[in-house]
Amino acid sequence: MKKIVVLIAGFFASSGAFAVGPDMSGLMSSIDFGSSIVSFLSIAGAIAVCWVAVDGAYMVLDMIRYRK
Repeated sequence: MKKIVVLIAGFFASSGAFAVGPDMSGLMSSIDFGSSIVSFLSIAGAIAVCWVAVDGAYMVLDMIRYRK
């Protein structure tokens, strides 16, 4: 009896998992994702270039400092 109650409760608890979500097409249609993605990637690229430049500068300075 306990197993049947658990199975029935699990069925009713998970039945809402496949419900249709709200329609956001009105909000999302006005957003230009192409330019948003390009701007995000260009900022990420600029940060990566700065990070590589700083790491390279530290490597060069370490080579100069510990030169024998």
